Amino acid sequence: MAFLITTPKLSCKIKDTTGIECPGCGIQRSFELLINGHFVESFKMYPALLPLLFTLGILAYHTFRGNLKTLAILKYSFIISVAIMLISYILKFI
Repeated sequence: MAFLITTPKLSCKIKDTTGIECPGCGIQRSFELLINGHFVESFKMYPALLPLLFTLGILAYHTFRGNLKTLAILKYSFIISVAIMLISYILKFI
């Protein structure tokens, strides 16, 4: 029997109000899949999760030991994360 970690889910106020998913919808389920070892399913659920986690890791590192190199990495990883998020959001509706 596998040990599965489950988290309480927060509802999306934008989806509740408008009925349309926001660009962040699916990130909670994707994170849960990721921590339970389902990497492919996590990527399919929310492709921007891994780049966002990388960006947060670089941000944490830059906060304590930052220099111009980590600042450049942070800038480009943020741009890539947002681009992946927007592209996957647009592709949901096609």
